[in-house]
Amino acid sequence: MSAVREKGHELETIYFPLRSNAGWFAREENLKEMEGRIKMSMLIYDTLIFEDGHYRCGISENGSFDVHLPPGQVPEEERIVRFFPPGSDFRIELKRDGSSEPWVPVSGPSVAMYCVDYFPLLKQAGLLGQEYVRCVRPVISEQGKCLVREASAKDQAEADFWDKLPGNQFLKSNVANSLYYDSLVAHDLRLPFCVDARVGQYVSLKSRSLHEALELRIPVAVYNRLVELIMPDYSNADWDFVQKIRESAPGEELRTVFARMTRSVLRHLSGLREDTELDDLINCSLVQELVREIGARRKSPGKLILDIALNLLPLGVGGLASTGKDIYEAIQERRSWVNLLSPPCKLSRGGKSGDASFDSSGG
Repeated sequence: MSAVREKGHELETIYFPLRSNAGWFAREENLKEMEGRIKMSMLIYDTLIFEDGHYRCGISENGSFDVHLPPGQVPEEERIVRFFPPGSDFRIELKRDGSSEPWVPVSGPSVAMYCVDYFPLLKQAGLLGQEYVRCVRPVISEQGKCLVREASAKDQAEADFWDKLPGNQFLKSNVANSLYYDSLVAHDLRLPFCVDARVGQYVSLKSRSLHEALELRIPVAVYNRLVELIMPDYSNADWDFVQKIRESAPGEELRTVFARMTRSVLRHLSGLREDTELDDLINCSLVQELVREIGARRKSPGKLILDIALNLLPLGVGGLASTGKDIYEAIQERRSWVNLLSPPCKLSRGGKSGDASFDSSGG
């Protein structure tokens, strides 16, 4: 997987493949987390690209099977998400010439079964037809498929690494193939891509250093860390509320700021050795953005800028909850992206997340 270029649309766009996100479709609570990731992506990325189609995968103790069905091959009413708990009946039936009885090469209780399709999720969220949401049908060549198999086989040959992975041989192979398949697609699209916890763990175990791990996930790793450090959790907000924030002037500013901060962090990435150094770098980048924001509105920031440095280093989780009174008052002088770093409850009154109290005009 290659690092995404620093310049261009790549920093403002995120790709959601099917295979590498199958784990989010394993259980209902997992899917809720997937929905939360999409909501947060709506706030920090300009464009969201989803792999179209219907992906099914079944894994047992003695075999596995997966298939990707293009959108036209699955009726819309059948494009639904189904959950299969471990132990569900799993069978592969193949028709044989001259016989009415199917051949069943693999059967038994499942280790994992996935039914992956973004269509019902996007339809429920009201995102189908949105200008910033695109669905694509990527295809890799036969040569690409060979590269996927070779990369997976090479990983399997590294016993020290392969034995640390959870699951049986077939589950491990599925995760490896998913990662390398989607890596090739993302490389062709020149985009970073979102992955589930299974694939994320695979990447983490395979990477032998912080820098190598970050290189494999640039710029998603930096974006994710930015969200963890400074963004409140909007994952439980209503879709309409998140959409309203996205369309507001502060929402547009926030996406610009995130892209600028990411570029700033990436320029210094090669010198990092520990996670804490990445956090410090992000905190410094945030301070620079706050100084830029307040300095643009005040002719003589003076003591205020010093207060920013003192109150935000190190920055606590939850955004601006721990900043000084002067900073808070300065923020209130004009509606801006900084307001979105306050917990969502401050933007919603009366327990209804759709009743946003921030000024969407940004004026």
